[in-house]
Amino acid sequence: KEEPQEDEEPRVEYQNNSNKEEKDKKKKSPILLILLLVLPLFMFLIPFALLILLIAVVGGNGGGSAATDNYYSIECEDATVILVNDDYEAIGNETYPLDEYIAGVINNEVGMFGNIEVYKQFAIAARTFFLRNQDNCTLEASDRRQTFSEVTESTPNGELMMQAAQETSGIVLLDTDGNLINSEYDAFCSIAVDENYYTIKQQNQKIPRTWVDSQSGIAAEWKQGDCTGNHGRGMSQWGSYYLATEEDYTYEELIQYYLGSENVSISGRGFMSSVANLDIKNTGNAANIHEPISSFLASHNSSLEQYNEYIKNSVESVGVGTRAGVVAAAVSAINFLYDNYNHMIPYYWGGSYMGVGAPSFIGESAYAVSSSGTPYYYNGFDCSGFVSWAVRNGGYKLRRTLAGDFHTYVPSSSVCNGTSQSCIGQPGDIIEDDTHVVLIVAVDEANNKYFIAESQGGNTGVIIREYNLHPDMNIVKMDSFYNNKENVEAIY
Repeated sequence: KEEPQEDEEPRVEYQNNSNKEEKDKKKKSPILLILLLVLPLFMFLIPFALLILLIAVVGGNGGGSAATDNYYSIECEDATVILVNDDYEAIGNETYPLDEYIAGVINNEVGMFGNIEVYKQFAIAARTFFLRNQDNCTLEASDRRQTFSEVTESTPNGELMMQAAQETSGIVLLDTDGNLINSEYDAFCSIAVDENYYTIKQQNQKIPRTWVDSQSGIAAEWKQGDCTGNHGRGMSQWGSYYLATEEDYTYEELIQYYLGSENVSISGRGFMSSVANLDIKNTGNAANIHEPISSFLASHNSSLEQYNEYIKNSVESVGVGTRAGVVAAAVSAINFLYDNYNHMIPYYWGGSYMGVGAPSFIGESAYAVSSSGTPYYYNGFDCSGFVSWAVRNGGYKLRRTLAGDFHTYVPSSSVCNGTSQSCIGQPGDIIEDDTHVVLIVAVDEANNKYFIAESQGGNTGVIIREYNLHPDMNIVKMDSFYNNKENVEAIY
C-alpha cells in the first residue's frame, strides 16, 4: 500500500536562502555593474547566424517534442450517428463502436476502391474529423459532415474496411501543437485539363487523362477545370486511389503527399519509449542516496552542476514550457542517477523544492515522521513535491501543490475518473487522489498501462514504474494549463 503523504505543510526550503548574504554582496559588486553595461553591447555583436542557430536549438517546441505530443488520447469509445433526411432534419440515431463507425464512413466515402492503403488513409482522416467535430461523441451523417453506411456481412470489401479501421485504431492527424486538424477531403476537383493530364487542386496533382477517363466513378462535371467553393482542400479521394494503385503509395505516404507541407503528423498508437533521448523504463530496483548529493556525485567523478546541466539540456532539447519539457524534467532527474549509479532520490515526508535544477539537500540526514508513523531519515521529495518540481522545471510557473489539489489548475471538464474506459491521460498529465499524486510519462494503451514518475513512500524513492491504465483515481488533463502562455516561464 502506498504511503499517505500529504497531511502537513511542506518542509522549509532553506536552500533558497542559504546564499542570500553572498548574493547581496554580488549585487553591490562594481565588476558586476561593469559587466551589466558591457554585456548588451557584446551581445549585439554576436553574428545573426549564431543567434538563429541558438533559436533553432532551444526555441519553440524543439524537434523532440513530437515524442510526447504525438500521442492523442481517444475519449470516445462509441460514436452516435444522427441520421438526417435531404433537408438535414434528424430522423433517428444509431450508436456504434468507434472503429465500426469509421468502417462505415470508409464504406460510404471510398468504399468503391477496395484498396487497403486508401482505406487506412481515410480511416485516419475520418477518425480525426469525427473527434474534432463531435459533440458528446455524436455527429451527423451527411454530406456536410461525414456520410456513413453501416458495414454488414454482405457489404462488398466490408472485411477490408474493418481491417483498415482496426489496424489504424487510435491513430489521428495532429498539427504542430498536438491538436486535431480539420481533416478535409473531396472526390475529384480539376482546375485544369490538357491533352495528357487532369490537374486537381490538391498539390496541383497531375493525373493521366487516360486513367481518369477510364474510371466510371469520376463525374463529368468534376473534370471541367473549374473547381469551385470549398472543394479541393485537404486530400483527394480519386487522387489517392491513383497514387495507391499506380504508384504504390502507402497510407503514410498518401497523407504525407497531401498534408506534409502543412506540418501535419500522424499520431502514435500510444506507447512512448523515450523523450529527449531519455529511455523510459522501470527504475524501482535502484538504491537510495544516503549522503549529501554533492559528496555522492563527487565520489563518482561527477557534480551537482553536471546533474543540473543534464536536466537543463534535456528540457531545452524538447522545449521549455511544453508538455514534453515537464516529462523530460522528471525523466532526466531519475535517469541521471539510475543510468550512471543505480541510485535514486529518497522519499522524504514533506520534501519539496521549487527552485531550478536538483536540490542540494538530496541525501542529507534529516528526520520526519509521516501521518502513518513511518520515519524518514534522508532528505528528498515526497509525492507532490516531486510532481510540483517536475512541472516547475519543465518551464512553468507553479506554487508548491499538494496531492488532491492539482486539479485546481484546470477546468472541471478536464478531470475524469480513471476507472472510465474513455478516461486516458497523455504524457505530462497527472493522476491524483487526496493522498497521492504521480506524473504520467508514457502511455501504452495496447498493454493497458502507463509509465509514471513518482516519489513513493516506504523504502522506495523517486522512480519510474508501470501503472494501471485505469486506476480508481482522477486523471487531471493539463492541456489548458500547459497551453496557457501566461503559465510559461523562461527558467534557464
